Amino acid sequence: MSLQKRIENATSVDHLLDWVQPDRTEFHDRPCEVSKVPPEIVSEIFCHCLPPRNLIKPLPGETPLLLGQISRRWRTIALSTPTLWTAICLIDPHSEGICSLLEVWLSRARGGPLSINLQWVEHDSWDTMSAVCGVIGPFASQLETLWLSMVYPKFVRLPFLRGQLPSLKQLNLNVTPFAGSGDLQDMTVFAEAPLLDTVILQQDLIIPLPWTQLKHLSLLNMDWDVCLRRMQRAVNLTNCNLVPPMEPAPTRPPSTHLISLVSLHLLSELENGVALSALTLPALRDLTVKIRADDIQDFLQFLTRNSTRLRLLRLTTDLDEGFVHECLHHESVASVEELEFTFDNAFPTSSVFRLLHNPEFLPYLRCLSIREWGMHSPPTPNYAALLLDVLYVGAASRPHFKTFSLETKHELPIPDAVKLQGLLDQGMSITIEAIEGIDDEARRGMWTLAELEDLQFEDQM
Repeated sequence: MSLQKRIENATSVDHLLDWVQPDRTEFHDRPCEVSKVPPEIVSEIFCHCLPPRNLIKPLPGETPLLLGQISRRWRTIALSTPTLWTAICLIDPHSEGICSLLEVWLSRARGGPLSINLQWVEHDSWDTMSAVCGVIGPFASQLETLWLSMVYPKFVRLPFLRGQLPSLKQLNLNVTPFAGSGDLQDMTVFAEAPLLDTVILQQDLIIPLPWTQLKHLSLLNMDWDVCLRRMQRAVNLTNCNLVPPMEPAPTRPPSTHLISLVSLHLLSELENGVALSALTLPALRDLTVKIRADDIQDFLQFLTRNSTRLRLLRLTTDLDEGFVHECLHHESVASVEELEFTFDNAFPTSSVFRLLHNPEFLPYLRCLSIREWGMHSPPTPNYAALLLDVLYVGAASRPHFKTFSLETKHELPIPDAVKLQGLLDQGMSITIEAIEGIDDEARRGMWTLAELEDLQFEDQM
């Protein structure tokens, strides 16, 4: 196995332990002795063991601290690998010595870009918070990513937010306001961050931000009109995620024209048509949206008005094939390379399948995903055969169609093992994910053949 492949495979401490070979004959079939692996390679593997940067906690049983407990050599390598210490997550810290630990931790980063996630849920921990923030102060110039989750009074008193953040690129704020809290017009530290281009706001917080330099914006739990007003200020946006509350907009929101927006993820359960009717996005390429019955015309008019050429479309719908037919016929959808259908409380019918494998539609399709959230049985007994036929015909008529994934709760016996093997031999990647709730007996009856190693099964937890 190549060294690069070993690095890619060693993504957990369990895998790393496979490198250890005690000097005993019964272990001589181990891959290699860890003492013979160059330190720089071990260091690189250590970095692949880290969880997401916003979830790295200073706990003995988790990386990176865990790595220093395996052997003296590993500890030496871990301590001399600055990347392992550039991120930390603190949730309501109370333990004695947390400030000393934090100072040592951040010092080990040796001037590297820092990612800090501070979450204070308890209201009586200001003394600890103040001490922790005092430790962060000298390292503020290294902050590249900052996650803050707390109540308003604590947020406005954070001392390191009164200076400068010259390296800050990403900001995630979940600051809970309360009656009479007002705004934060005097907190200009974020507005003056010259590199800040990614902001996630999880509450409607009125705070100065460098709106015109933002490229990526996520707005959660804000009314439609508030979301659109924020977007209007961020005129250079390329990526936007909107998750408004579960309430319909009382009136039509103001029109918003963003000439640079390439990716829009509209993750709302209600009244998406209202938002789409207000948006003009001529550069749009990636779209995620849920379309309800009342949204159909707004959605189709949105596509027509923008005259865009979509590359990726994630569409959630509980509608019939009539709407799917209109959607796939639209000129903006003809260019789609990645298509994900989530059929809410329904299954794709035979007519939908015929559309999907018609070579006149979606000629550039590379990846097709189907998510079945329906609780009832498939609409036809030959559902699996129809699905396999979509793949077989699609692969024959679309040279780039190489990836298919399905999330299902239902048993799908293999309708034609020879045809399925042929698709895998042609290089198609097929993934079947068993949605949470499927039992082991049903899972065993799904598309399983021992010799089909490329057919992957994953449980969605």
